[in-house]
Amino acid sequence: MDKVSYLAIMERSDEGYSVYFPDVPGCISWGKDVEEAQIKAREALDLHLYGLVAENERLPEASASVKIQNPTDIVCLISTYPQIFKERFENKKVKVNVTIPNWLKNQAVAEKVNFSQVLELSLKEMLCSSSQG
Repeated sequence: MDKVSYLAIMERSDEGYSVYFPDVPGCISWGKDVEEAQIKAREALDLHLYGLVAENERLPEASASVKIQNPTDIVCLISTYPQIFKERFENKKVKVNVTIPNWLKNQAVAEKVNFSQVLELSLKEMLCSSSQG
């Protein structure tokens, strides 16, 4: 999937800037200043589009312009690469708590076993072999 871009509207408040995307209903964010608001807007857009793709929904069409309600509102273009985000998000390492016998843990620690690597490789082997048979 290629780059997609949507116009975001940043509305100033006493606490910072709230951000929303007129073309992407439900995608909102906030930042204490313009820079943080742009960063958080991209994060929100990444996650929102990921959810749409995961649900097999089409991405919204992007408008070429938007109408602002307040002259202090800021309009900015936020771009992202949904496919790159999807790959990074789905391959992100996550912490998992497991339970094993104490003697096994002690022996593995003594042998300097990388628990994460062993678990990952074992799960891949188990899941790949079960999906083939």
